[in-house]
Amino acid sequence: MLVAEGHETFEATKENGFDLSMRNWSSLIPKKPFDYVIHLAQSAYYRDFPDGACDMMRINLEATFELLEWNRKHCAGSFLFASTGTVYGQKPYALTEKDVAAPSSFYGATKLCAEHLIEQYQAFFPTHIMRLFGVYGPGQKSMVIINLIEKILRNKEIVLANGIGLKFNPLFVEDCSRILCGLIKSKSTHSNVLNVAGKEVVGLGEVVEKLGELLNVPPRVTITQDLETNLVANIEALEDLFPAFEATALDVGLGKTCKWVQDQKIFC
Repeated sequence: MLVAEGHETFEATKENGFDLSMRNWSSLIPKKPFDYVIHLAQSAYYRDFPDGACDMMRINLEATFELLEWNRKHCAGSFLFASTGTVYGQKPYALTEKDVAAPSSFYGATKLCAEHLIEQYQAFFPTHIMRLFGVYGPGQKSMVIINLIEKILRNKEIVLANGIGLKFNPLFVEDCSRILCGLIKSKSTHSNVLNVAGKEVVGLGEVVEKLGELLNVPPRVTITQDLETNLVANIEALEDLFPAFEATALDVGLGKTCKWVQDQKIFC
């Protein structure tokens, strides 16, 4: 989306020879001024604690520190960081940016530690921390909604606490990209932390039902008596910043995601 809008970009991805789990990876980045440094990477082993702990430390924390230092020494552009709503832990109400962060997972803990590191660099360049909630869409791997699609298509059991599971407000990936572009266009020099989530609050059970209809495959669901969990973002600050922002309707986003999976024949 940035390229489509005329921005010149440099991508430090695995496809371009970058391995953020290796130290000194940033030495391969061209030493020239950039207006923005956008750090979207996260460990692929975010669910695997303790086995994935080392990878989470290297990518979520050490690579973030290395990129901060690279930016301080060579660039000093605004630093945009993709954090996670899980830094808050689970609370029974919509979470605001002022809520105390208390992560209940190692992944959330590493992301929160990275946030604290980033805040120390605000004297050198503006920092923008985006706490993402439930981003989903085409091209994604191993996240909540794409995992549900796999389970439905492969007739795997889906366990839902109290028939609801998790309550959250998922955000379509294209909307997330638009918000990111909006932050860049704003050219804000004010460092901030921002919840980035969708406008519709749903339970996972409702999402499973919708996916089953879109895929024309009945989900295999087991309902437990456990209490449902909550990870809902209050997005008033986001809406104040982007009053004209219109989120993609959940039915539309899920439909596009299912179509992509079927077109790519990923879980056949």
